[in-house]
Amino acid sequence: MSYSADNNFNEIYEYTFKTIFLTVFSILHNYDDAEDICQETYMNFYKMNMKFRTLDDIKFHLIRNAKNLCFNYLKHKRIEKKNLKNFSSSINYTMDDESLDIYKRIDNVFKGKDIYREVFVLRFFSSLSYQEIANTLSLPLSVVKSRLYKARLLVKEEFEKTEA
Repeated sequence: MSYSADNNFNEIYEYTFKTIFLTVFSILHNYDDAEDICQETYMNFYKMNMKFRTLDDIKFHLIRNAKNLCFNYLKHKRIEKKNLKNFSSSINYTMDDESLDIYKRIDNVFKGKDIYREVFVLRFFSSLSYQEIANTLSLPLSVVKSRLYKARLLVKEEFEKTEA
């Protein structure tokens, strides 16, 4: 079966949106900007009307497109990291206090360490496999494993600090 935006847009959107949004949000740290970039990503996808063999192929294509749009946005606006909003202060959807606390703590762990944040978000919030992350980020599998190992250590240290 082949998938295209004309015939399967709703199915594609439902399958990919969470991953695309979390990827964009992890780069921009701003809910409104992430929504705008996601919308632009899906509009571009719809206009291109390309055919793909699997939904995962589409997801990888959309992630790359969304990341490129993010980087172009940041470059165009010349936004410095110090001016980016806090990850958790930008969340506009309902979340219980415990989940919000976890997001804040994870955000603090990865301040200035975006290479670890990116693989962590794709693995634990988007549930991508190591190989899918490697394909999405155009990285060797060994680099993804190494970054995830370091990211888990950073998170573990943060949570052990407060438990002690």
